[in-house]
Amino acid sequence: FFLWFGGEEKREKQEVMGTNMVSKVVVLLVLALAGVVVGGGIPGWTCAAVRYNERAALEAVGAADQVTCDCGCGIWDPDCDLPSITAPIQGQSYFYRTVCPDGNTYQTEERVVCSFALGRCVGPSAVPTSWTCEPAWYNQLVWDAGNNQRNFSNEYTSNGYQTACHCGCGAVDPDCVAAPEGATSDTSEFNTVFCKSRAADDIVSVDIADARVYDEYICDTYNAGDCVEVPSGWTCPGHWYNEMEYGNLLPGDNPSCNCGCGVYDPDCDYHANDFLGLSPSVDLRCGADQELNTDNGAYCNNGQCDVVPEDWTCPARYYNERESRQVGPNALVDCNCECGAFDPDCSYLTNRALFGNGAFPLFQAGTGDSHQNQDVVTDIRAFCAANSTVNVAPTAWTCSPRDWNEAWHGNTGPNGKVDCDCNCGVYDPDCDNEHLRREGDSSELGLYCGRGLAESQDFSLTCARKYNQCVQVPPAWTASCPAKWYNQVDLDNADARGIAFCDCCGTVLDPDCNHLDQPRDQIGLNCNASLPNGGSVNDYRTYCSLESGTSQCVQAPEDWTCAPNFHGEVASRSYGTNGKPDCNCNCGVYDPDCLREEDRILLGNHAFGLICDPEHPEDESRDYSESCVRNSNVCASAPSNWACPANWYAESITGSAPNGEPWCNCNCGAFDPDCLDLEHPLLCGIGSEVFVNGQDVYRCTPPRPVCVLGEGTAI
Repeated sequence: FFLWFGGEEKREKQEVMGTNMVSKVVVLLVLALAGVVVGGGIPGWTCAAVRYNERAALEAVGAADQVTCDCGCGIWDPDCDLPSITAPIQGQSYFYRTVCPDGNTYQTEERVVCSFALGRCVGPSAVPTSWTCEPAWYNQLVWDAGNNQRNFSNEYTSNGYQTACHCGCGAVDPDCVAAPEGATSDTSEFNTVFCKSRAADDIVSVDIADARVYDEYICDTYNAGDCVEVPSGWTCPGHWYNEMEYGNLLPGDNPSCNCGCGVYDPDCDYHANDFLGLSPSVDLRCGADQELNTDNGAYCNNGQCDVVPEDWTCPARYYNERESRQVGPNALVDCNCECGAFDPDCSYLTNRALFGNGAFPLFQAGTGDSHQNQDVVTDIRAFCAANSTVNVAPTAWTCSPRDWNEAWHGNTGPNGKVDCDCNCGVYDPDCDNEHLRREGDSSELGLYCGRGLAESQDFSLTCARKYNQCVQVPPAWTASCPAKWYNQVDLDNADARGIAFCDCCGTVLDPDCNHLDQPRDQIGLNCNASLPNGGSVNDYRTYCSLESGTSQCVQAPEDWTCAPNFHGEVASRSYGTNGKPDCNCNCGVYDPDCLREEDRILLGNHAFGLICDPEHPEDESRDYSESCVRNSNVCASAPSNWACPANWYAESITGSAPNGEPWCNCNCGAFDPDCLDLEHPLLCGIGSEVFVNGQDVYRCTPPRPVCVLGEGTAI
């Protein structure tokens, strides 16, 4: 008793002793006389025995007094477990103070705490001045240093003394950002951690099921100091989530983009801060162990750390935001152009065309080499090319800007390939490569027939440059040739070959073959449709014929001097530019079509024509008395009163007999010299039967050009 009271601990220096000290002495004296032993023979205790566990003595007699935590006395003083004056135990009211090894006594508000781990007092500098809660509540885990009993809390629960993350106490409690040493999945009394909200004055118990703190609740330091739930699916320590917003950071610590924690960490939105020269610096941590990644080109890509292309010059986290499930500082997925490498996000600029720049911004490099000030490109026609340069589609273009001329700019459509985008206000140069799209195979190029429409699977459609609309070609054509090759002249639809071609393939004749009278540098001839661009034939004698039922390249006679397709048009069905068969005279070789010259009268001039001047094939003869003389291969005229087809006149002289031998053509207005030979068959006018002249009922004899009965009566 006297040792305790004898002044060796200099308690007389404390202003707070007063009547409380007298009361304590009286109580202890009474207890000693009553035979109650206090603190005697305590192993390891180096201070006066009576000072050990004073609370037990007070509780034994039901007295209320000031309890002192004696710090640095060899072993832990249970009195240091006492709560604050605001947390009574078992209905008792205790007034708490701490006596330190230096002999000084501190009241609760002086922010001094006894540390079990250090065996001495810590503070007041150890507790931030902004801390508004009990000093002993601050940093309990560190001061306990793994003892899992002392400094784990001066708060008592039904499970015993346990630590807590004190939220809303004016400063970040280190207990909110560190797991207790040796914590396991065991849920015994010291493996349960609390998040205590000062604002709500509640305690939420969180079991450490996998050695992590706050798997379910963390402290929202910045927003009213409430405990908030960690998103479901988060697999890393809870306090790592959204540090930028919740503020669970100690002084000097950086927030981290925690990649691979099951749920996207909003801190990753700020991983570009270092690059942009902004504060605070945000680290990147990757993998199951959340190791620090210091690679400037690394970023979080859909839960895994990835690396941007080597030539990427903008912040790594700006790359491929859509796939990595990140957004830019504007909370939108952006196309970041002029960043050295192409940003895959720029492949989705269709959204910008549909919804405006505010829905999908396009950025280009601003001033400065570090791209700190990227500029928004407001021109809705702008897009980013594959070489990461900003380009602009034509003014009249109405579809997504980046869909224009994709092949040239190295872009692809949403289907991952180059497309011919038709009916978009302006002809798309990508349509020049539409020949790559063949029946059943659109792997190399797609076709869209208008904004908002799905990719066309109809291989008989092609985008006609003349109309900038999809038009249909004969379905039978596409069995052998791409739709793009059909009728290119009329549709103004030349492809990558640069000029229209007569494409000789399949069972349908290409109307372009009617233009083979033009030089080969103006109209090409393709005789091999199996080649990607067709086989170009420069032989001017070759043309396409459908005579066999299948398009085949054939040659006109060697001496033929006119356009090759003008020869034998009736059989080949390859006509001239007037779209009908003609008798082409004076072309070096007699044209077999001239044997059908009677069709000019029988079918009409619109169905069959006569060309007498090969230098001017457009000047078709309108004189029905003219015909091509086979023997001279020049045009000549029948008598002016001749009323039958001109090539029927004097066939034995002209050699132009359409039936292989001359006929006596009677009733034609003028006498036919062929009637002088009675061996020639007799035809009594257009459409009559054929007779044997002079032997049958009828005969035609000079000078009268009429058929008469045997006795001379005209018919």
